[in-house]
Amino acid sequence: MSEDGASDTKTDEASELRTKNGVKRGLSIKLLLLTIVFIMLAEILIFVPSMANFRNVWLRTHLDIAESASIVYLDTASESLSDEASMKLLETTLATTIAFRRDGRRQLLATSGAPSEIVEHIDLANANQLSSISSAMSMLFMPPDAQYRVFDATRSIGGEIEIVQEMNYIQSAMWKYARNILFLSLLISVFAAALVYLSLYRLIVLPIIRISSNMDAFSKEPENVSLIYVPSDRTDEIGVAENRLS
Repeated sequence: MSEDGASDTKTDEASELRTKNGVKRGLSIKLLLLTIVFIMLAEILIFVPSMANFRNVWLRTHLDIAESASIVYLDTASESLSDEASMKLLETTLATTIAFRRDGRRQLLATSGAPSEIVEHIDLANANQLSSISSAMSMLFMPPDAQYRVFDATRSIGGEIEIVQEMNYIQSAMWKYARNILFLSLLISVFAAALVYLSLYRLIVLPIIRISSNMDAFSKEPENVSLIYVPSDRTDEIGVAENRLS
């Protein structure tokens, strides 16, 4: 073989390798990136409502504790709780103020002093999904020493229970929940993305690489019978393309 012939052969082999690798790299990278993006978008769509629901449950739990105390208070003849009982109740509910409202009358159960400016008023009874999501996301980034008021109808007696809390307690709980959910979501995302990627790579990318390589080889040696494409048994669009090429 002449030097020119050997050079042409090497050039053809290099071109074929570049074509094959180019198809493999291009499709693989796009497929991997799209899989990761779509999985993460799905996780975000799940995470945001989950965070809002966690916040509402956390708030409702502390309201229930305050409500239990209010039942005891309303059954007594005393005008107010003792200082010790008030402090215990405030510590348990992580609140600065607890009040009970019924028949247009507001009764103060416990307080640690004059509350500062209230930056958020949360009505759990009328909260919908969108308002809960918006409120929960904004609370994550508010000043930790800011205070908010949350209220809801009581479960056991007619009336409404309300508490005032500092932002740092619920922020700490929400960030902890967010970290746990994020870690779990990453594990699920990696596992799901790997399964989706491997499945699509095997079902789509590899057959396209075979078809592309065969077309490239056939264009160089159309008289070579050994290059006639042998289609698979697939009956989908890839299978139709393979049969047409063959």
